[in-house]
Amino acid sequence: MPLLSYILNEEIENNIFLKELEKKNTTLKLTMNIYVPEEMQRLVFFYFSKFKYGSYSISKKILLIKEITDNIFICDDSKNKLIDLFCKLQRMYYGIIRFVYIWKYKKASIKVNEDFSFNPIDENKKNVFVLFQDNSKYLFNSNDLINIINSSLSNSPNFFSKPLLIKNPYNNTVLSTTSLFNIYFFLKFKTCNVPLLFELYFKSNFKLDDFAYNNECIIRNIKIENYVNCSDNKTLHCDIMDMLYEHSNIMNNMKIDIDFPKELLIKIMRPYLNLYINYMFQISGTEKKESSYIMLKKKLFKFAKFNPQFGKKILKSKKIFGKKVGPYEIIFDDKHINFYDNNDSEYFEEQMQHNQSYNIDSDSDSNTESNTIVDTDTGTEDNYNIDLDEDDEDEESVS
Repeated sequence: MPLLSYILNEEIENNIFLKELEKKNTTLKLTMNIYVPEEMQRLVFFYFSKFKYGSYSISKKILLIKEITDNIFICDDSKNKLIDLFCKLQRMYYGIIRFVYIWKYKKASIKVNEDFSFNPIDENKKNVFVLFQDNSKYLFNSNDLINIINSSLSNSPNFFSKPLLIKNPYNNTVLSTTSLFNIYFFLKFKTCNVPLLFELYFKSNFKLDDFAYNNECIIRNIKIENYVNCSDNKTLHCDIMDMLYEHSNIMNNMKIDIDFPKELLIKIMRPYLNLYINYMFQISGTEKKESSYIMLKKKLFKFAKFNPQFGKKILKSKKIFGKKVGPYEIIFDDKHINFYDNNDSEYFEEQMQHNQSYNIDSDSDSNTESNTIVDTDTGTEDNYNIDLDEDDEDEESVS
């Protein structure tokens, strides 16, 4: 028997007024010594018998109250008495529910007491949240909790927003709405660090469909930011090479040597990659997509113009008394313009305004000879440049 029906049954058994109603006695008396009209007695018996004898659900409970308040044939006094009785049942119901929860919580064992790095967690620490699920306790520190939330809500396969329900990673069980509210207020008042997506999820009443529909652009923006900042080096390096290849006409066919340090290249090109990914995967027609496209071309043009030899391999040897000594030292040309430098010259501004195609003369002003070498392992072409200047150190550059 549902708990609310059980409580109602006990209330009828212990309340003379309701007990007599069930027996269809129309001359009973309230405990307040107020006689109740026959009409009121029938209403109480009709509505609350639905709880006692009918199937119970939360939606049915709400519909019952709405039916009472919207019924134009029931006087206000009768409505108030019916609602008072309903409220009394609710207080008893939730009091029992809370008592049962507290008892189970105190008796529950701790199933997980380590964070994702296998460090022990103290249940009494300020930044530790206790998730009570399936009669067991799971301990999470705030950082792990935020990572779980962001990972689920920012899920975007192929940059198409598709947030997932937040789950307990230890048993793959979806968190209840009650647990989500507890987590939200824990983060808000204990850590003061509520992730943006979780704040928006809270404002959507933890309804995933509403959250996904109303925040598609924000979810995609965060996914792009996480992709650029958190992806592995191999993925980012491939994306950077694709970006440079697609914009080779802007960059005067700049070639990056295959041995150029990947970590250094990623560090230098990450801001450009951010613009590129935004241009590629932002929603069509949005201002951010268009502005990223324009800014990317402008920045890449300035980058190539600042140092056309960027990424080339240089074989360097020292001379003593005019003779080469020792083996070649391999270095790479990594001189580059600061991405965040906004001091544009008139020349660059003129190029942006009048040369939208960004066709740049491929002839090099440097005093070099260039030969093409095909890498037999990768099938890619590299430029091999020999420095003809011999005033300083003897250098050969390979790209």
